[in-house]
Amino acid sequence: MDDQMMAENQLISTLCIDKTRSSDSGVIECTVTNPYGRESTHTRLIIQDKPSPPTKLQVIETTSTSITLQWKTPFDGNSPIKSYVVTYRQQASSTALEEVLSRHRASFASDDGSQSATMKNLFPRTTYQIAVAASNDIGTSHPSNALNVTTKIDSPQNEPREVEVIPISSSKLRVKWR
Repeated sequence: MDDQMMAENQLISTLCIDKTRSSDSGVIECTVTNPYGRESTHTRLIIQDKPSPPTKLQVIETTSTSITLQWKTPFDGNSPIKSYVVTYRQQASSTALEEVLSRHRASFASDDGSQSATMKNLFPRTTYQIAVAASNDIGTSHPSNALNVTTKIDSPQNEPREVEVIPISSSKLRVKWR
């Protein structure tokens, strides 16, 4: 929508662009023409938006109680990325209530510009569904494609106690312990 008004014998014109997108960013040329000549000026239009989702999410290290991830920095929406939000949940959730109870959300600041995070205090031999979103001053991106990662099995914490061997047959034994 164009708009014009008179102010102290000067014509002031404005240009409004509705429903802008990041792809609208670029150089705008404004040209004024009258019977005495022509003048032009250029200005840079930068449309700021929330970032795109991070890409290439990959596992760097897995232990029995932690997962370390890294990802590729997404398009920042023409506004610097301030932090990343890592969301994860146990994949085995079967009901809506279990899903809500097993969902965890952790925010990892990116002040040092790093594109990695370590989730700690996880359960051994458990599959987690993990996604990452980027945040800037405008908003938070959609989450990345989810990644399913299984923590490693944990080593035994104690030696077996009360070991008992029970003969079943001449070629078979049953071993019980606590």
